[in-house]
Amino acid sequence: MADFDLPPYLDFLPAELLKQLVQTYEPVDNVDGLRVAPGLRDAFGHIDTEASLRFVCALYEKTKGRLAEVLHQREIDRRFVDAQTQSLIEANADREIGSPDYETVIGQTDAAGRVVVGPPPPKLSPHRDEHAEHPRVEISEFLQGFHVTLFGPPDTAPTNPRWLRSWLKSRARSRAGARTTKTRRRRSWPTSSKPAKT
Repeated sequence: MADFDLPPYLDFLPAELLKQLVQTYEPVDNVDGLRVAPGLRDAFGHIDTEASLRFVCALYEKTKGRLAEVLHQREIDRRFVDAQTQSLIEANADREIGSPDYETVIGQTDAAGRVVVGPPPPKLSPHRDEHAEHPRVEISEFLQGFHVTLFGPPDTAPTNPRWLRSWLKSRARSRAGARTTKTRRRRSWPTSSKPAKT
């Protein structure tokens, strides 16, 4: 796997697994170098067209260099965070974790002067002015309140699951009925001093 585009991924993708995927995945006609899971295009042919797959591959080719840089820097930053955290164990031995004296890696700079974890100081950030007032961002009304983010089959899947609708209804009932639950339970007790058998 010496020619693998993004070596950092080899830290958690075993070479044997990649070899099996290359052997079992199907090549895509007219899209050089691309292989997909067997049956994928049969199930989602209206989405995974040659044009859309070529676009994905072109986007990858255009961004893989920058992605490789980001992943490489992440490895360096991970070593920095681990080393700094380890070095602070002794200093924090007698400090409570909530104490203002408790030291962490947040805000510390590496050899290049970069703040590895946390926001950059105003003077180092081209987008921040030390003396400027930063207004709060107003959240639109439709984005406020309770939300659900669903990661699952798309609406175009052969069977559209109904469990989300049921869950949302159940959630709404539980929230609406939370205030009346105790009252209903009290009313269910008989008039005698002995509790009812259930």
